[in-house]
Amino acid sequence: SVLVTFGWTDLKDKYGNTYAQVTVKSNGAEVASGDKLPIGSMIEIAEVKILNDHYEWVGEVKVNDEFLGVGVTSFTLEEDTKISLTIRAKQYPVYIEGIHTGVQVYNGNTLIANGEKISYDAILTVQATPEEYYDLQFVSVNGIQIKGAETGGGYVVTVTGETSILVSSVS
Repeated sequence: SVLVTFGWTDLKDKYGNTYAQVTVKSNGAEVASGDKLPIGSMIEIAEVKILNDHYEWVGEVKVNDEFLGVGVTSFTLEEDTKISLTIRAKQYPVYIEGIHTGVQVYNGNTLIANGEKISYDAILTVQATPEEYYDLQFVSVNGIQIKGAETGGGYVVTVTGETSILVSSVS
């Protein structure tokens, strides 16, 4: 017999909420990570259940770090095997506009472009530089002005879906 392990443990987000459940079966019976099965057993990813709309399974199954192929969810067990799936946070576009203001938005240390897709729950920093003779009027996210979110590095925004950032300055 050979050992079967999973390349995932708790499929939980940073808040402790389960975002996916995976069912693996061999010859119709559910398999747990750490089970030993006979060589030649058929293994299948029977179900990938996404419990949070902000996550997605991209359909990738890897066996011992080798991609099985598009849409392939079963294989024959030949050796000790680690099964991995790619489940990721969905990506949403972030739109950036400045009125009489230079606006730079960073995902960590990376400057993002207008319309760029960013992962759900990413924390962005907005830096605004009003044009000469202008003063910052407001920063809004999806039409709602944000206040009290300014840090030494700028305004902080968490991506929870399609995001529109507008920064306006007045003279």
